[in-house]
Amino acid sequence: MSKSEAVLFPTPVSAVKGAVCFMCYKAATTLNKCGACKRVFYCSGECQKKDWKRGHKKLCPVLQEINSLDSPKQPQSWQEYREEMWMRITAFRNHQPRGQFTVNDERLLQYQPYCTSCHLTIFQLPPSNQKLTLCPNCQIAAHCPSCPFSSHEAACSNLKSVTTAEHFAIAHYIETSEPSLIMPTGTPRTTYLPLSSAEGWLDYYTTISDKPMIAGLLSPDLKPLVENDEMASAMTAATEKMSMMLSIIAGLESVYPDLRNMEKVNLHLIGANAKELDALMLFEEILHLLPSLKEIHTVMVGLEMPNPIDGGGKIVLDCCPECTKQKRVRSMEMHKGAYHDFVKYSAYQKPDLAVAFQTGHSQECVDDWTPTIKYLVSANHYTMFTCYNEKEMTEEKEILRKLGAEYVIEGGKNKWRSMRPLLEVMEETENSVYYNHQYWYVLQCKGVTK
Repeated sequence: MSKSEAVLFPTPVSAVKGAVCFMCYKAATTLNKCGACKRVFYCSGECQKKDWKRGHKKLCPVLQEINSLDSPKQPQSWQEYREEMWMRITAFRNHQPRGQFTVNDERLLQYQPYCTSCHLTIFQLPPSNQKLTLCPNCQIAAHCPSCPFSSHEAACSNLKSVTTAEHFAIAHYIETSEPSLIMPTGTPRTTYLPLSSAEGWLDYYTTISDKPMIAGLLSPDLKPLVENDEMASAMTAATEKMSMMLSIIAGLESVYPDLRNMEKVNLHLIGANAKELDALMLFEEILHLLPSLKEIHTVMVGLEMPNPIDGGGKIVLDCCPECTKQKRVRSMEMHKGAYHDFVKYSAYQKPDLAVAFQTGHSQECVDDWTPTIKYLVSANHYTMFTCYNEKEMTEEKEILRKLGAEYVIEGGKNKWRSMRPLLEVMEETENSVYYNHQYWYVLQCKGVTK
């Protein structure tokens, strides 16, 4: 799996927990773990050999060294376990040459099985009790032979929803080799219906998009109504990538009262990476939902962007037959680097909206992000941010407040978040569930009063 694939389709939690094969992601009655690192599980010797060649040969001894840091100990709290987990992850990051291992390799530590009662891993349990059993219902939580499973009951339902969504994603990936499922609007709208008029995803699908057939089959939060589980999983999965498109349109609606009449839109994606590139074809959804729009230009700027072979020039992309017939244009540019540097280039043109999806600028790569954040606070354009959770949004806004930021959208839950639940293991609350683009806020354009 390439680095970009690791971003687009992270190793499933089910694979790290030992519920499915680490190589092929298929469930099996019996899975055998690697005898050396004891962290990866395989359905067959063939899959184990393939994974060994794929990269486990280099990773396994590093994991063994990380494992050696642990020894049998007394039960501990979630907070104590979480602190230890951070230390193990730090040790893993410091052990390797820069870029040797992928984010998927680190997931073996982040999502490792542990007892939800005593919060010990198999490397911390007594030698006679070094066994963990997964909950048969959610297949995420585990317990050791000495602990009851009663403490897990409250969280089991949420965790099962994570597993259900993940199993659908795995099945789709195995069948199609596509990391995600998409369900864009097939035919451009002839009349403008603002997203703000929709109550949520079901309303978008049935009223604004072109999927009225699901009305009455799913609840407003896309839960199945009487034996429509597969449809519910599919519609939920489709929100994962489409969330970016609808969040952008909602951001445009928040700052341009005349959006229904705009003929051109210039978007800048700040901190863009493989996820934004993978969603490139979906940007036509913006054309499809804004009938007056004749041209949309997207500029992707980020440190993780590939070096463009054309020097970063404008690339005109294909449109659907109807948009082509109407002579509508969709184009893009790619620029590798930081946004605060990009704005100095001759290629820079002020965007109608700059978008920063889930930067984590208050937690990750702070030094890299700080100059760009300082620039955006005083920029002469609007900037929309999305965040994984409320805590992250609060931390980011505190940094921006100290820099004198003003807002169009002060911040809150994003109506167009992804509906797929994901497991968050690094937060203060154990087994937290989060959603992509769950929170958002929009910075005011310099020189424009509220």
